[in-house]
Amino acid sequence: MLNFQQKEVTESTFADEDFSEASLAEVRFSHCKFERCDFSNAELCEASFESCDFESCNLTNPRIQKTKMQGVRFADSRIMGVNFYEGDPFALDVSFTRCQI
Repeated sequence: MLNFQQKEVTESTFADEDFSEASLAEVRFSHCKFERCDFSNAELCEASFESCDFESCNLTNPRIQKTKMQGVRFADSRIMGVNFYEGDPFALDVSFTRCQI
């Protein structure tokens, strides 16, 4: 299980990473790109994703309570069991292209 020690990550690219069951709670990601990453059952509570891209990722059942998603783009990704109502309602700006929702 991968756990993030950094609380702020900027302009980084993550490819083929397994974040399943990982704790990314309270981490702020800005201008990051996630390619073919697995976020199944990840802990994303109170995290922040600002201007981030998710391409060919698996987001199955992540916990997103109070998570901010502003300018987030999902492409060719699997998004299952995600309750966007649990995220921060004042910081939700997402788009989907060819995703399985």
